Amino acid sequence: MSKKLSLGKLIICLAVFWQSPLLATSNTVEQIIQIEAAEKGVPVKLIKAVIETESSNNRYAVSPVGAMGLMQLMPDTAKRFNVSNVFDPKQNIRAGVSYLSLLKRQFGTWALALAAYNAGERKIEKYGGIPPYKETQDYVVKILEQYNPKLIPASLHNHKIKTQKAKRQTQQNDHKQPTDIYASPLFFDVEL
Repeated sequence: MSKKLSLGKLIICLAVFWQSPLLATSNTVEQIIQIEAAEKGVPVKLIKAVIETESSNNRYAVSPVGAMGLMQLMPDTAKRFNVSNVFDPKQNIRAGVSYLSLLKRQFGTWALALAAYNAGERKIEKYGGIPPYKETQDYVVKILEQYNPKLIPASLHNHKIKTQKAKRQTQQNDHKQPTDIYASPLFFDVEL
C-alpha cells in the first residue's frame, strides 16, 4: 500500500528541509558570526579562531567530555543560554558568543575570558588568573596567536616559546631518516 504525498505536504517538507541546520553553508555561518559579533561586541576574528580551535569548523563535532557543535558547548552552557539544538549553527554560535562576551565582562581580558571558556569560570577564580593547565594555556595561546598575538599575557610568553620549541623538535624528529636496524649491534649474523 503506497501513500501519495500531496503537493502541499511536499512543499511543507521542502520548506522544513531548507530551514534545517543540515543545510547551513559556510556563507550562513559567516553571516551568523557577523551578526553575533556586532550584537555582542566580540571580534569576528576571535570568534572564528575559537570555532577553528574548538571544532575545526565541524558543526557536528562532539568532544570526549561532551562538548558539542561549532563552539563546543557543554550541556550546562547550552542549557544556560537556552539552546535547544547544539548542532544548529545559529543557536550554537549565539550561545558561544554570548558566553564569551559574558566572560570578557566578568574577567576583563580576552585571555582570561578564553581561559574561562576552556577550563571553566571557577578555575579562573580559584587560581586568580589562567590556571596552570597545559591544555588551557595552549588553548589561550593558540587562539590569541590567530586573533592578536599582542594580547598573549607575559606569563604565557615562556609557555608559548616552550610550545614552539617542542613543536619544532617534533617536526625535526619526524623528518629524520629511519635508521638501518640491521647496522645496529643488536643484529648480527648467526650461522646455523
